Amino acid sequence: MRIKTETEGKFLHDRFVFYICIKGEGLINEMHVRQGETILVPDHMGWLKINGKLDLFLASYRNQHI
Repeated sequence: MRIKTETEGKFLHDRFVFYICIKGEGLINEMHVRQGETILVPDHMGWLKINGKLDLFLASYRNQHI
């Protein structure tokens, strides 16, 4: 999944996610992130507030129920 912001936005995700900053610089829930950095957001964090001009790639998975 990919998220691009020009100034700000918010996002809700129901499982853990790695946010990989492809381009730009800004804040994710007041945590500074810039190009080349990756942050882990645990599951059930609620709405995430994103500030800045960012191009983010999101990586996650969900185990298959067998």
